[in-house]
Amino acid sequence: MKIKRKIYDQIYKHIAEKEITMIIGPRQSGKTTIMKEVQRNLILEKKETVYLNLDIERDFSLLDSQEKLINYLKATIRSDYGYVFIDEFQKKKDAGIFLKGMYDMDLPYKFIISGSGSIELKEKTHESLAGRKRIFIVYPVSLEEFFLYKTEYRYNSLKEIHDFEPNKETVLLEEYMTYGGYPKVVITENKEEKYLIINEIVESFLHKDALALIKYEKLDDLQKLIKVLGTYNGSMIEYSNLSDAVGIAPQTIKNYIRYLEETHVVKRILPYSKKRIGEITKMPMLYFIDIGFLHYSLGTFGNLAKEKEGFLFQNIAWRILEEKHMHTGADINYWRTKDHQEVDFVIDYQDKLNAYEVKYSVSIVSTNALYSFRRRYKKAKLNIIVKDIKEDKFFKKESIEIIPYFLL
Repeated sequence: MKIKRKIYDQIYKHIAEKEITMIIGPRQSGKTTIMKEVQRNLILEKKETVYLNLDIERDFSLLDSQEKLINYLKATIRSDYGYVFIDEFQKKKDAGIFLKGMYDMDLPYKFIISGSGSIELKEKTHESLAGRKRIFIVYPVSLEEFFLYKTEYRYNSLKEIHDFEPNKETVLLEEYMTYGGYPKVVITENKEEKYLIINEIVESFLHKDALALIKYEKLDDLQKLIKVLGTYNGSMIEYSNLSDAVGIAPQTIKNYIRYLEETHVVKRILPYSKKRIGEITKMPMLYFIDIGFLHYSLGTFGNLAKEKEGFLFQNIAWRILEEKHMHTGADINYWRTKDHQEVDFVIDYQDKLNAYEVKYSVSIVSTNALYSFRRRYKKAKLNIIVKDIKEDKFFKKESIEIIPYFLL
């Protein structure tokens, strides 16, 4: 049984557009699987396709020149229009200029490309393909995708699983918080095999994606940084502290975190501040995109300590909000004052200001930070994200909405 990805329908719909379809994301997050599924469905519709993987020498050589590729496509695609898939496209030198030339020739081909080294691919194509592409980001399997797969698609939503199989929901939530969502990790049942897979994913990232960006002798520094960043997950980043811990310059730390962000290992969120007096305005906070990668960085992959569940649940809440707002243009921020009042997430979008606290424990306590936020931002809607449905008259009276994670 395959894992159904929510982003698939968006990508397949875009196939009808002239724009280049660009699929990026971390290594082994499911990009190639999605591309091949798109190709299979096009073939079922009697459409002609070509699939090139630039990891294969013969395929790579076809892109020696635009003329060589065009001649190959003319010989292979006999109908009036065809679909050209190119995997690992970041390996092509001058990728953006090459593809811009192909696009501007107005050829009878639709190009669908993907790349794991996202920073490299985006930098090679950003200016050259301005107005000629649409980017789709494929993350590892989301919590909802994981739950639906693990319940064999008997349900249509997280809420249905909560309503009909609450015990299963608890087991699955703990499993996701233990292993994360890389597709091969999800579909593998054996614990030892899961570890070997996540190890291979991290090693592949370091020796392929990272090595394309930094010198080989610097890989040890990057590995050290990744391990230290695991302890900063959901916390503010102090570059000087990281510099002391890892033993490299603060500017190099900033560069490496940028690499990790652009290759979709971590994500920085910035502080929210419109009234700057007493508010943190510069220090970013950091979250790992996949909990399995986070566990690996901490040396805890396959182990779920009870005292860490709240810490991991907050990461899940951020990921749900991140994917919900990814294509809306909305930013997810955090809010903190110099006297340590902190709101986990703030989303200011289309004249609606939402503040969120995340609470994993059964008892919901201490909303002082939310009240403090509303005193400064009168129109803010206050929310508490929880594990389960809670009815509390006090919070209703105070106009604070309690939102279970499965209703986000």
